[in-house]
Amino acid sequence: MTDLELKKLIGAALTVRPTDNWHYPLSENQLRHLITQAVEAEREACIKIIGEHQIPVGNSAAGEMAREWTYDALKEIRDEIRARK
Repeated sequence: MTDLELKKLIGAALTVRPTDNWHYPLSENQLRHLITQAVEAEREACIKIIGEHQIPVGNSAAGEMAREWTYDALKEIRDEIRARK
């Protein structure tokens, strides 16, 4: 996550209505919102890496089958990550 993305997340957290806890720069619900957004952004970044991974393929039928098995396994991993909200 870049500094600019983090600043945007903090800005978004500050738009969340604060609780009565004013002892810290961010209230509990603002901090919770910030953490949730950061985790979601990282999860989506990981899913994007999995989705864009290039699988090498040979010129044989076995290579094509191995590519399909690998692709299917990566889709399952991607779906498991998405399911872990």
